[in-house]
Amino acid sequence: MLVHTVSIDWDTDGDKEMFDKLPQRVILSVDDEDEIADTLSDMYGWCIFGLAYNIVGRKSVGDKHSTVKYIEKQ
Repeated sequence: MLVHTVSIDWDTDGDKEMFDKLPQRVILSVDDEDEIADTLSDMYGWCIFGLAYNIVGRKSVGDKHSTVKYIEKQ
């Protein structure tokens, strides 16, 4: 599925300069919603406290729903 993430709350151990360098919006492709935070962490090398995301495309034919969801990584 194609996911548009927004409002990413990066865990930079209080390093504001690094936080400001990291993206707040990313479009990525994942197989499952549970992979979003881990995929971002793998891409940028930082853990995530939380983020909002919008599913903008799915692999299944005819699924045109777009949903905004929020997750918090603990």
